[in-house]
Amino acid sequence: MAAPPAEVTIDIVDFGLGVSGTMPSGTQNVRVTNKGQQEHEAFLIRLNPGASVEEFLDAFEPGTPPGQGRSG
Repeated sequence: MAAPPAEVTIDIVDFGLGVSGTMPSGTQNVRVTNKGQQEHEAFLIRLNPGASVEEFLDAFEPGTPPGQGRSG
């Protein structure tokens, strides 16, 4: 079975990454490709409804973060 088309692609290289564009809200297909020599992982965040990226980054302070981690 072929993979569904990706709205956004992320190319990971050793010590860096490239993203094809911005990701709109809602469910998206993301393709992550390791183009480096080392093994890499990707960790994406699904923000809770109404939460912003700034709020998520602020959540590294004590308290409950406004999103759930996703990895694969």
